[in-house]
Amino acid sequence: MSLTSQGRSTSWERLFRPLRHRAVHELRVAAEHGDSGQLVSLLDPGVAVVVESGDVEHPLIRMVNGTYDAIPVLVHGLSARPGQVVHERSVNGYAGLTLSRDNEQTAAVTIDFAGRLISSVWIRLRPRG
Repeated sequence: MSLTSQGRSTSWERLFRPLRHRAVHELRVAAEHGDSGQLVSLLDPGVAVVVESGDVEHPLIRMVNGTYDAIPVLVHGLSARPGQVVHERSVNGYAGLTLSRDNEQTAAVTIDFAGRLISSVWIRLRPRG
């Protein structure tokens, strides 16, 4: 998050915050429903999706690049399934998503942008508080 020396958000960030929240909402809905066409319209062609295991002792990170490889990962992770709840929430001060099952958070998703398109999605499994 861009901050001025007084600790306030820049005017640029205030302008784009509603657009980013809307894009995160659209990403969630499209992925839950497996809408590849809508996902293509939201993702930058060079989008990176990073999945971090959240395991402190044996960390594992996997990354895919481009919409062709990103869409199956997003649909798999965010698709509606019994017991899974996807919330649109602030993650690290930015528009993002959290996933939970049986009232336990199972993943936190941060989303970065290049203009109006989603340029990266970082998924941390088993996040800590």
